[in-house]
Amino acid sequence: MFVDETGFLLRPLIGKTWAPRGETPVFRASGRQRRLSAIGAVTLSPRRKRINLFWQFYDGNVRRPEFVSFLRHLRRTLKTPLVVVKDRLNVHCSAIRLLRDERARWFDPELLPAYAPDLNPVEAVWSCAKRADRRLPGAEGSRSSYTGGGKNDDGFLAVGGK
Repeated sequence: MFVDETGFLLRPLIGKTWAPRGETPVFRASGRQRRLSAIGAVTLSPRRKRINLFWQFYDGNVRRPEFVSFLRHLRRTLKTPLVVVKDRLNVHCSAIRLLRDERARWFDPELLPAYAPDLNPVEAVWSCAKRADRRLPGAEGSRSSYTGGGKNDDGFLAVGGK
C-alpha cells in the first residue's frame, strides 16, 4: 500500500483573467486562507487483481494522530497486515516510531528514497485532483466536491473494490 498526504487551498486559483485595457485586474477574496488536508492510500491486491483508492479529509494540517488513525482504519477495513510504502515526512517517521513502540505486528513500513515523488502513485492522484480543480467550469469563487465513492460514519472514503 502506498500512502501520502497533501493540502488543498480553499481559495480559487486564478490562472488567467481579464480587465479593461490599461487597468490592472484585481481579484478580491474575503477571509483568511483556509486549508484542507487529505491523506490517501493506493492499495494493491495481487490475488484479486484490484487497485483501491482510500482517502480522508481533515481541517488544518495532518499530524501524527491523524496519520496513525488513518492506518488503523485501513487495517480494520482491509482485514490484512499492511506493507506501507511512504515518503520520509516527519509525520510518517514519528508514526512509525509510535506503532513500533506499540509493537503493532500488522504494520510493515517501507520508506521511499528521498526526493522521489514519482515512485508513489498517490502523488499522481493528488496531482490530478489539483489540476482538475483549476479547470472547474464557472469556478469563480466556488469549489466543487466529489460525492462518489463509499463513505462510512467516520468520514473514511473508498473507491474501488475490496
